[in-house]
Amino acid sequence: MPGKDSADMRIGIFGGTFNPIHTGHLIIAQEVTFQLQLDKTLFIPAGNPPHKQNEELAAAINRKEMVELAIAGNKWFELEPFELNQSEISYTIRTLEYLQGKYAGGAFTLIVGADMVFDLVHWRESLRIAEMLDHIAAVRRPGSSFSTEDMRRLAENLHGYHNKVIAIEAPQIAVSSSMIRSRVRNHEPIHYLVPSGVEAYIRQNHLYSAE
Repeated sequence: MPGKDSADMRIGIFGGTFNPIHTGHLIIAQEVTFQLQLDKTLFIPAGNPPHKQNEELAAAINRKEMVELAIAGNKWFELEPFELNQSEISYTIRTLEYLQGKYAGGAFTLIVGADMVFDLVHWRESLRIAEMLDHIAAVRRPGSSFSTEDMRRLAENLHGYHNKVIAIEAPQIAVSSSMIRSRVRNHEPIHYLVPSGVEAYIRQNHLYSAE
């Protein structure tokens, strides 16, 4: 929230390649921000993601500008370009260290898909990440679930994380960035799947086209 002291701020961290950002991303951010009463949610496009080295990415400037277009006018959403400005691989621990300095005393909530929660222990400096986070918002994705049994498994297997994970239910929309890229290559419509400004940007800059 503009003007609020960072020591009192509840801040969502929503990272991803956003290649491109789409309606599903915005719904997830909206629901987590609302349900957990966050003061703001930061969209953090990855500059050089460790887990997607083989994926063809649009240029950093393109992904940055598409995020800006997508979140324009939403006072709860903000672009954080930290990872785009780094030359090395984007690791969550480095981003958290930066954000702790920028928002001293803030409480951070990491937003992830529920299917990713069990991978957290494999992330670089996993236990430090857990210590630095107030919550982890695990959002159910289309075709997946995050049940009571899943929470029990967390308690058994994710030491340092299990008491921080909050399962978030959000409206389900089966859209992905890979789907958008495929539809653009195949000259199929993407209207309503991405914000109109993002669609125009993709067309104007000939992104994801096979031509």
